[in-house]
Amino acid sequence: GGSGSAEARYLETVRFAQHQLVETNRWALAHLSWDLFFAYTPFPDESEHLWRGYLDPGLSNYRKEIADRLRPFLEQVYKSSDDHLGLFLANRPAETIVAVISDHGMQAVDKRFAINRLLQQQGLLVIDEQGRIDLSRTKVLYPSINNGYLLINSIDRKNGIVAPDQRKELARQVSELLRNVRDGDQPVVNNVYDAEIQGIELGIGGPSGGDIYIELVPGYDFDPRTTPEPLITQVEPYGTHGGNPEQSSMRTLMVFHGPGIATGRRLPNVHITDFAPTLCALLDFPAPRNSTGRVLRDVSAALH
Repeated sequence: GGSGSAEARYLETVRFAQHQLVETNRWALAHLSWDLFFAYTPFPDESEHLWRGYLDPGLSNYRKEIADRLRPFLEQVYKSSDDHLGLFLANRPAETIVAVISDHGMQAVDKRFAINRLLQQQGLLVIDEQGRIDLSRTKVLYPSINNGYLLINSIDRKNGIVAPDQRKELARQVSELLRNVRDGDQPVVNNVYDAEIQGIELGIGGPSGGDIYIELVPGYDFDPRTTPEPLITQVEPYGTHGGNPEQSSMRTLMVFHGPGIATGRRLPNVHITDFAPTLCALLDFPAPRNSTGRVLRDVSAALH
């Protein structure tokens, strides 16, 4: 809503960071001996987090005049990313395949749900005198890493208190609690998934995952704080990527280009987990040991 000078200064910083990445990769392409070259850029992710919330007409506080002024700035970020990709397309040796992947989509939010506060109100989470979560009295918690899941404080964890025969009822209780959360008349939670029941089907849970996964209604994000604030707070819009991966806003891109790649072909039902095994197959490498994706054999005749 200001003059645009702050956005222009940020865009200048983006261009500088992209320039540094481009020139580093330009030198590496020319001076290093390589068979496989990995490159990364934090853009447009960082800028989408910053600006996506102002561009979504589905949010209650959407202002078209702000979106119209802001959109060209984000387009410049995408152009800088395109220039970065152009470096590799222009300087790759003969017979080189370029593979591009983005790790997630982005959706706009302007409300936050203090989920640990809800658990605290129901006696499922307890705060000690120092304001920290007391694991010796807590049954379930939302970790501050913001991965969209709850952890059940089972006895196989340090200081855990939930026995195996208590887990099913606790999960049912938490699911019912979450499904009943309202922001006025608006439900806040779309769905709840138990990793013990749906883990294999949905690819959730496991040693490094959670126990109960939560899909919020679009426009809402998780707030892990336990401070005495309202369950739902209105915030300045921003972008996030904690939604159900089947939502259209979470869709991303995967591109293969080069000799032997099927030109102009669009592949259906592709998942991000398919990227690594497909890339390995193109390179005649074994698939990663823990890979769960499939080889996209329609990418190249060499994979059939």
